[in-house]
This record gives sequence, structure tokens and C-alpha cells, in this order.
Amino acid sequence: MKKMVKYVKTRLVRARNFLRYKYIDDFLFVRINKTGGSSVKWALQLPIGHTTALEYIDSIGRQRWDNKFTFSIVKTPGTE
Repeated sequence: MKKMVKYVKTRLVRARNFLRYKYIDDFLFVRINKTGGSSVKWALQLPIGHTTALEYIDSIGRQRWDNKFTFSIVKTPGTE
């Protein structure tokens, strides 16, 4: 039974890593302060931090930036 549990856990970790590589690593999340960005980063298992769009472009280059799906969370003003 313990072998089976270990096997299943290993397969789940491999599946998560594959899905992350295949889908999650193809996008960039630009975090804006006070919009729930930390929760999004936590849910997607991304490193917590503040990286601006310009910092991403400088880091990975304009061509890679243009080829990735980029998104951010914004808040409607006055709905606090």
C-alpha cells in the first residue's frame, strides 16, 4: 500500500511539473499592487515579487515577451 501511495504521489508531481512546463511557463503575470496579485501568484505557484513589464522585457528580451501570453489583475476604482 505504501508503495502505491508513493507511486501515485510521484506521478502527480510529474504531471504537475509537465503541465507547469507546458502551459504555465508560457505566460507572464505582471503584478500590480493592491489587486490580489499575491493570491494569483500563490495559486499558480509563481515566485512572489514585483516585476514590472519593462523589467520582464529587459530580462527576457522583446521577442520572447511578444511570444508569451501576458496578463495582470486590475481593480475597478472606487470598489474597495
